[in-house]
Amino acid sequence: MKYLKPLIAALVTALPLVLTGCGGDNVSTEQRLDALVADIMAKEAPPGMILGVWTPTMTYLKAVGVADIPSGAPMSTDMNYRIGSQSKMYIATVILQMVDEGKITLEDKVAKHITGVTDGEKITIFQLITNTSGIPSYSEDAAWMKALFADPTRVWAPWELVEVSNKIKHPFDPGKGWHYSNTNFVILGLIAEAIDHQPVEDILYQRLSKPLGLRVTSLPLGTALPPPSPHGYYESGEKGAPRLADYTVQSPSWGWTAGGMLGNVAESKAWIEAAVGGGLLSDAMQAKRMSTWVDAQTGAPGATSGYGMGIGNRDGVIGHTGSLPGWTSGAYRIVDRDATVVFFFNLQSEVSDPAARLLAEVTDIVRAAP
Repeated sequence: MKYLKPLIAALVTALPLVLTGCGGDNVSTEQRLDALVADIMAKEAPPGMILGVWTPTMTYLKAVGVADIPSGAPMSTDMNYRIGSQSKMYIATVILQMVDEGKITLEDKVAKHITGVTDGEKITIFQLITNTSGIPSYSEDAAWMKALFADPTRVWAPWELVEVSNKIKHPFDPGKGWHYSNTNFVILGLIAEAIDHQPVEDILYQRLSKPLGLRVTSLPLGTALPPPSPHGYYESGEKGAPRLADYTVQSPSWGWTAGGMLGNVAESKAWIEAAVGGGLLSDAMQAKRMSTWVDAQTGAPGATSGYGMGIGNRDGVIGHTGSLPGWTSGAYRIVDRDATVVFFFNLQSEVSDPAARLLAEVTDIVRAAP
């Protein structure tokens, strides 16, 4: 189902620029962004959204709509939210740090560090981190999905998620295709714990959040969101269902290191600038990460765009989107313009895809700016 998959369209396709009411060469970049935000709010109808765009000559930061439908409380740019699959960038960075430290190699087989993963003796860490392992996502299992929606607050152990995946037929042999899978990044979390001998939430804090001064960005254990925070809404599009269901309260355990982390706009900006620009890895590893891409259809190596080591690249727009019931967000660098884009919607929809459109059109606006 869509809400448990990345917004791959935002990584590998470009959409046409549509800006209602903003024609002419004298329209400023800020006005074009304002028009885009207004058009998305009107046509896609999220309760609220935040957009931040930073270039060498401009800072644009805007929140619109509501954070909570019943109260009508306004969205604000300082709100904290669930970042979903952006979490994959973080655990992948931890793994690459461990490679830097000589604790593991990208060629290591999974079974060298943990047992209990189907084909773990054949699958490499590189294949996990690039989604070329052939391991299916536990979120593809209908019974698991039913259990998740029956009780979003249920606490799932990481190995429960892996065991669900173990029962699903692999779509291809290791290294012979590309398949987006939450399970890959849960396994990477288990490997990180096996190597550093501490809970992964502590590993993420010590290795990433603390050095970058991130106070909110974390993998929480409970359902609570630190204030200020919005409510998150899910649009199923199913006949007879309410248009929006409140999914604010849910256990982060079902996403864990694949999608359970928290963040906000300011911290996501700091994160993506370090993840793409450097400072968290050795210079050699950073260069390798920024030049290693596989085709996000076939898994073929040597691509110029596609999916890399826990991060996506659409023609030099590098980062990751996160989408889960109630929440959609993303953090990206437009490398050729030295620009940063961070966005958030308190909506995950099976009917529309505002994030893919937003990223593509913001990219066009930034690249068209003088």
